[in-house]
Amino acid sequence: MLICRKKYNELVEKHQLILEGIAEVKRAAAKAGTKGHGNRFSKSLAAGEVLVRLREAEEAATDAHVLFKLLWLLIFLFSFL
Repeated sequence: MLICRKKYNELVEKHQLILEGIAEVKRAAAKAGTKGHGNRFSKSLAAGEVLVRLREAEEAATDAHVLFKLLWLLIFLFSFL
């Protein structure tokens, strides 16, 4: 159970870092857009970065889901011992 909590905390940290990264990219894109330099480029770059972060978040969520299923399977199996 402790291992599951540790993994959960790690995933929460990753999620927070991803959200911070997205916010940073949005700020940079907005800053570039206000200067009038490459507004379309900065938006497409930000969108690409968001997609990369989203894929990382999906992988982390999948890992957490698999870990959760394994934990419940172990609990189920040990309940018969």
